[in-house]
Amino acid sequence: MTIGLDDSAIHNSLWNRGASKSKASDFLEASQDDHILLSDPIQSDLKVRFPILLLEGQGFAAGTNIYTAENQTAVAGSCMVNLLQRLTDPYNEIVPKGEPKKIGPLAFSVCTQGTLIEFYVHYSVEEENITHYHMKLLMVVHASFPNGVRKFLLMVEKFFSW
Repeated sequence: MTIGLDDSAIHNSLWNRGASKSKASDFLEASQDDHILLSDPIQSDLKVRFPILLLEGQGFAAGTNIYTAENQTAVAGSCMVNLLQRLTDPYNEIVPKGEPKKIGPLAFSVCTQGTLIEFYVHYSVEEENITHYHMKLLMVVHASFPNGVRKFLLMVEKFFSW
């Protein structure tokens, strides 16, 4: 499962800034086709752009484990960060030099297997023109323990209100 910005929200934002509805749609599609701004990585009928949260679950019955989910979200997380970086690069180029250090984009993921739930943040750090991707565990809970689940749901609620 992937959560991102609704396609219509991007169109409306461009429309509110003076672009006609057809030009807003054409801009997003042309940017995607020309590999300038890849906002829809899976090009599905979901109409989700700039994904920021991914949910990856693995089941015991399928013979997989939590490491499979973690590996898949590590790759997907770095891809989400790259997509968002392409969006923030033009902005970062115009920020005056004396401004505070620019913060790169963040993406999030939830990995599950059985009753185990893990919540991660994905980000990148650039040092000497080399980009290093990071995946940091924010929380791990066992669904059998209500207090842990409550804390997890509060963290997810904070994420969505952010």
